[in-house]
Amino acid sequence: MHIALDTLRRRAVWTLVVFVCAHLAPAPSPAAQNVGSVALAKGSASARAADAATRALAKGARVHVGDTITTAAESYVVIRFSDGGAVTVRPESEVLIEQYAFGTDRDRFVLRLARGGLRVMTGAIAAEHPEAYRIETLEPKIRTQFSLGRPGAEFDVRLCDDECEEFP
Repeated sequence: MHIALDTLRRRAVWTLVVFVCAHLAPAPSPAAQNVGSVALAKGSASARAADAATRALAKGARVHVGDTITTAAESYVVIRFSDGGAVTVRPESEVLIEQYAFGTDRDRFVLRLARGGLRVMTGAIAAEHPEAYRIETLEPKIRTQFSLGRPGAEFDVRLCDDECEEFP
């Protein structure tokens, strides 16, 4: 009986330790939330995570909330998002995936373009919650207006000075 009581105590202590550790462990960071993957990559493209870790992007690579996507000259990357939309990050561009949620009661899509340009094909978030779909820039004076009534709407966003060529 004495051996059984010791075994029972040890199990209770280990159960308590596991329970406490499980509840004290940090929750997965929202910055690590997978939002889509690279459908196509040409040249040199990378993603810098919120924790400053940088990784090269190739076809099939996952992208996450908090990633800053950067492309080199003569390079681009196409990201397919889980809502069915896609964004082509043009050469010499930098864009932050600031917010993304799909399949929740608070769907949202917010990209912040720091330089370069994007070609955007909207997905379900833009169709169902157009007010929650935004592409912002670091320059607060720049405004873009477009209609988001259906998935598959396409548009370009470019930041440029005098060197911008006409949109194709």
